[in-house]
Amino acid sequence: RLLRKFYKKGSWKNVISLGDGPAERRALQEIGFQHLNPASPRTGEPKTFRTKTVKMLEEPSCSELISELQMIQAWIPALAMWDEDV
Repeated sequence: RLLRKFYKKGSWKNVISLGDGPAERRALQEIGFQHLNPASPRTGEPKTFRTKTVKMLEEPSCSELISELQMIQAWIPALAMWDEDV
């Protein structure tokens, strides 16, 4: 529901999931398998929907969490621009 609300009637482009467990990753992958974007008016092909998941540490210490968040902050732009699933 959240993705439908966010994208409204537009095509879904990039969705990034951050989490420490497999449930988040599987849920996003399942959505990626089921969702079909509308066709591009230019090519007639469905627009690409890319899913990206980042596995975080389970029960990190404060210093590990800070390091993870700093790395995510540094990598998010490149991850969002990557033109494939990750």
